[in-house]
Amino acid sequence: MISFSIDDLPEFNPSKQPVDIEITFHNKGRLLLHFLKWDNDFFKIPSYRADFTNFCCNKISPEETKLMRSSLKPSFITAVCDHSQNTRLVRFLHAWGFRYIETGIILHFKEFPGRQVSPPEGFIIKKVEDLTGLDLEPLGQAFDLTRFHADHNIGQGKADELWVQYLKNFIPSDKKHAFLAFSGNTPVGGIFINLYDDTEGTSTADLFVVAVLKEFTSKGIGSLLARHALLWAEKHSTQIMVGTQARNVPALNYYIKNGFTSVYKTTSIFHRWA
Repeated sequence: MISFSIDDLPEFNPSKQPVDIEITFHNKGRLLLHFLKWDNDFFKIPSYRADFTNFCCNKISPEETKLMRSSLKPSFITAVCDHSQNTRLVRFLHAWGFRYIETGIILHFKEFPGRQVSPPEGFIIKKVEDLTGLDLEPLGQAFDLTRFHADHNIGQGKADELWVQYLKNFIPSDKKHAFLAFSGNTPVGGIFINLYDDTEGTSTADLFVVAVLKEFTSKGIGSLLARHALLWAEKHSTQIMVGTQARNVPALNYYIKNGFTSVYKTTSIFHRWA
């Protein structure tokens, strides 16, 4: 990690030092930018996620805002603001050059709905420990309503490629797990789960990728896949979450149908390209 005062930040070239950055303001507030290696490698530009845990936007001077706006070039920064946070933060981000991308919704799994049924004939669902040799590109192309698709700086083709590359580079581990639905030997649906622990000891299973190929929807495969993954997640975590976008109505209905009946929080998602 590299630390800077806001006054020294303009001298920093993010292309030369791909690390986390801590910025201290005159009001003693601190803004942490976490370096995102995967985004950096994909977009070919220094990429970060803003962390506002110790940040206070009160008494940020116009001069400091100007310094922020003119610094950290080139870079791509993502900021996610909980809707319970101070509206001054949103104004600060906008003044810094961030632009609203979309509203996110995080849902909390509560209970399994209805009874369990068997997969349709010819389909199997299983947890996969090795993805080598599997054709996951069609699953990666099944997304069209993500925050990357909503950003005109990225474009539809590049956003599709992002998800294809993410799935191709996904390596199951003790914290990353893949559940796939197969028609014969072909993956036609998938749920990818990340496990993480917070500072209070809560273990969370985050359904990070959920996809079913369009030609295989309305066959019950998505719900069976969800049940298979969720039964496993219940045994390996204390809570199960999934995030999607407010405009992605089909995904919201799918999650609600499969037991995610509680809204944990809503967020505003911002991107800054410089």
